[in-house]
Amino acid sequence: MTTTDQILTFLSQALYEANIRADEPILVAYSGGLDSSVLVDLLTTHHHHRGGPAIELIHVDHGLRPDSSKDAQFCQRQAKTGGLPIEVVELNLGRDERRGQTAARTARLAAIADYALARGITYVAFAHHGDDRLETFLLNLKRGTGLDGLTSMKVCSDFPTLGTELVAIRPLLGVSRAALEDYARRHGVEFVEDPTNLTDAYERNRIRHHILPHLAGDCGDRRAIFRALQNLEAERQAAEFYARQLTARAELTAPGLRRRAFERQPLADAPQATVARLFHHLQPALDAPSLHRIYDAICAPPTGAPHHLTLSGCVITIAADRVVYEPSQTRGAKDVLQREVQPIQLIPFDRGQAPFFDGVVCWRLVENYEYDPDSPRSRWAARFDVDKLARPLTLSGPPEGAQLRRLDNKGEVYHQKLSKIFSAHSVDADLRWRWPCLLDANGELIWAAGLLRGAYGLPTEQSRRVWEIEVTELDEWS
Repeated sequence: MTTTDQILTFLSQALYEANIRADEPILVAYSGGLDSSVLVDLLTTHHHHRGGPAIELIHVDHGLRPDSSKDAQFCQRQAKTGGLPIEVVELNLGRDERRGQTAARTARLAAIADYALARGITYVAFAHHGDDRLETFLLNLKRGTGLDGLTSMKVCSDFPTLGTELVAIRPLLGVSRAALEDYARRHGVEFVEDPTNLTDAYERNRIRHHILPHLAGDCGDRRAIFRALQNLEAERQAAEFYARQLTARAELTAPGLRRRAFERQPLADAPQATVARLFHHLQPALDAPSLHRIYDAICAPPTGAPHHLTLSGCVITIAADRVVYEPSQTRGAKDVLQREVQPIQLIPFDRGQAPFFDGVVCWRLVENYEYDPDSPRSRWAARFDVDKLARPLTLSGPPEGAQLRRLDNKGEVYHQKLSKIFSAHSVDADLRWRWPCLLDANGELIWAAGLLRGAYGLPTEQSRRVWEIEVTELDEWS
């Protein structure tokens, strides 16, 4: 049987892994049951004898059982006896069993997170133990999960509620429930029994009552199984390491605040599982068949035209030498694949602004204008002589076959295709369709933002009124 010193060593290792300072408090999710009662006793002992962090308690009363308030009262008495601060939260979910354990768990975690954040506490301790980890393993195995699902319960992880910066710690994952029962008996730890743990109505309970006893063998020792789960976690960490290595080796500079681009060949040379992990990090909604499709497309012989995979929440574009990921917000990825720009009429002419994809376009009349041939100095801004402009002006994507009127060294006019300007400035082909272009009332291109402006409407020393336009916050096009 695991000794008290061994259990305290597991606890110390978990606190070290979480990088918790001795002066930083821990909020303990305290149900009053065996597991959380032993955890509170262990953390208190660790604090008094090894200088570990102090603890606060939180008990969540779901209100699903008629006598649930008795558990809350028990927890308050125990906290008072131990001199520990405790918060009791009543959820009043009602006594409708149809709500299910998942809904109750979600509400409980939200209540714990709210309290921890209000108290300025970063670390929340849960009393999950080795048997819980094994039950989760078996549940996920039945559902057909991968390595991440088989090792989903970790000693230290992000808090289960999204959008918080809390850290969840589970210091008892290396300890069996039998060892906790023995500890409680030897140290006189009081606890309450939750009657729902005795019923076979829930799948986790059925695994606990009927499957786990057969896994340990005649001696009832599950330590070998726990070591196997720890080995799986080590394998998962190795897989994570190589996925990060692949990302660093293959990633390319990608125009786009949300886009990620990768060199195709390193992905094609990597193991399928490593590539799948890379893309699953980018888009967790991708299922196994989608990840298979991505890998198969990457490894297929390159074709002349880019190949688009429209998947859950994203589009993967596979070209001859690169693979581009871009998240999508609309059904059928229309926001990525539709390739249309809603033109913006720059009205009123004297001053205004409007959003343009991830940027903002601003325009104004220049006050107290003084001629400067180098002004404006930003390539994302341009100035024009108001009296030479055919208004109204429009900002849109590039018109088909657009050309820019320019002047050569002799001052003679010539026209340059916008497609060649894009090529000269290495503008990504997938980005050209929404490049901000300024058109006059006749549809003539007079400025390609960030690239070149035409000879049309140039201010001179004789210009009386000057108008300026600027596209800002466009890091993705820089």
